[in-house]
Amino acid sequence: MIQLIRENLKGKAIWGAVLAPLCMIVEVFMDLQQPTLMSNIIDIGVSSGDLNYVLNTGLRMLIYAVIGIGGGAGSAIAANFAGFRMAERLRSKLFAHVFTLSAAEVDKLETSSLITRLTNDVTQMQEMLVQLLRFMTRGPFMFIGGIIMAFLLSPKLALILVAALPVILVFVLLIINKAIPLYTTVQQRMDGVNTSMRETLLGIRVVKSFTLEERQSERFEAVNTAYAETNIKAQKTTFLMTPINTLVMNLCVVAVLWFGGNMQINGSLRMGLIIAFVNYMVQITGSIMMLVNASMGIARARVSAERIISVFKTSPSVTETATPKAPATADIEFDDVTFSYYGRRDAALKGTTSANSDSEAVLKNITLKIGQGKKVGIIGATGCGKSTLAALMARLYDPDRGTVRIGGVDVREISSEALRKKVGIVFQESLLFSGSIAENLRFGAEYAEESELSAASEAAQAGEFLRSLSDGYNAEVAQRGRNFSGGQKQRLSIARSLLHNPEVLILDDSTSAVDAITDAKLREAISKRRGGQTLVIIAQRIGSIIDCDEIIVMDSGKITDTGSHKELLEKSELYRAIAVSQLGEEVLTR
Repeated sequence: MIQLIRENLKGKAIWGAVLAPLCMIVEVFMDLQQPTLMSNIIDIGVSSGDLNYVLNTGLRMLIYAVIGIGGGAGSAIAANFAGFRMAERLRSKLFAHVFTLSAAEVDKLETSSLITRLTNDVTQMQEMLVQLLRFMTRGPFMFIGGIIMAFLLSPKLALILVAALPVILVFVLLIINKAIPLYTTVQQRMDGVNTSMRETLLGIRVVKSFTLEERQSERFEAVNTAYAETNIKAQKTTFLMTPINTLVMNLCVVAVLWFGGNMQINGSLRMGLIIAFVNYMVQITGSIMMLVNASMGIARARVSAERIISVFKTSPSVTETATPKAPATADIEFDDVTFSYYGRRDAALKGTTSANSDSEAVLKNITLKIGQGKKVGIIGATGCGKSTLAALMARLYDPDRGTVRIGGVDVREISSEALRKKVGIVFQESLLFSGSIAENLRFGAEYAEESELSAASEAAQAGEFLRSLSDGYNAEVAQRGRNFSGGQKQRLSIARSLLHNPEVLILDDSTSAVDAITDAKLREAISKRRGGQTLVIIAQRIGSIIDCDEIIVMDSGKITDTGSHKELLEKSELYRAIAVSQLGEEVLTR
């Protein structure tokens, strides 16, 4: 936790971190003078009837109070400045680190948990730093200063504090020890709330279409209630400290008044000193409560710090090579490749690079060659591993066993930047980002001219609906592109990749929301402009791949057959069944 603060407290934030405690010390010093000055007013000014002394001392108290307020305000401003800057830096570093992780690590950490760590956990660290700079400065100084002043006033009465403080200390340690595990559970419950909320909001259309609002509300209520109950339990544990501390200190005040009153009657202690002593006890009580609350904040922040550190300690399974190689061609080769998602996630969790032997593989012993400039289709039942094959080509994951090569070079020996320029992929789920259409299209070609945007859009069959928009390429894209239909998003995603113009273009069932006529036009346009580009089309519809140079048929993670459309109709029972189901029996007689 301290390491996180030290690493992220940089620049001007350091000055805030230095200034905040110094200003707080000024405030504490001024506050400690007040009871003594009040005692002097009673014992010297009032008892002797010296009005000038009373007024002068009262003016000093007012000046000290104003200086103390200034110190407190300065401490608050400086501490919050340091806290915000530290949190800004930490959040940026954490966000940047997430981008270094591969899909396997993101799957393991889970999106909702990452959001919680980037928001709630970083905020806990920010609030802890503010408490550390302010209250963990004020508390100890006020506590120690109050005790010193109390002993200076009356060593005999101060023995009451000596007896009471160990009792309070034992209760504080017991409560903190019990609260820390509860706060760990609170953060985990928060992950559950975020997961439920994110799933429901992203799938709100599905929920409404099946009228499942009540069921989803019940599911959310369950995790929300669990979060609330755990939080309440943790708060109840910490709230015990206030009545315990107040009870002990009030008993101390009663003891001071009892023994101090007797001493005043005997003439060994002045009345003003008793009042000052009680005020110092109130300050000591307040400082103890401040320390307890700050300690609980630190305990909670420690849990958050551990969660943040666990992300930083997560190493990507897909790493950059120290000596990258540049592939000369765009040939694709799979050499006895086996891959398992659960194996990768388990490996990521353990910090290893190999999957568990008992994990069920999504791809099994895949051996495949795709020549440069070829147009290859991949077809098969849902879940047979088609999209996984594409993900390995783009090196979103590394295989558990075997090798994937581009241009004869292992993809693990190619830099990410070079690989992304060579291999472009349009995913099955078309995702647009908030901004303008032009900004989305320029993701892979930042400085593309409008003429290039137009050419890519026309090829992707998006030109017609773009021309119908009043703002054209400057039209606003809502979050996740929700203001466009599924087919429009898919065509814009294809245009984005066409503008990027990679040597290998993978279309992962990226025309599933497009009608057959538009799909045919799109494929024809891509074929005309691709030149020597290698094109891999993953599809559910045979019509999308019927004209490919080669078609790969997959089933249960294995390649069962390869060949042209006509060849597969003759030799592949699975392909023939798919063709008949989609095109009818007449496909066999053509």
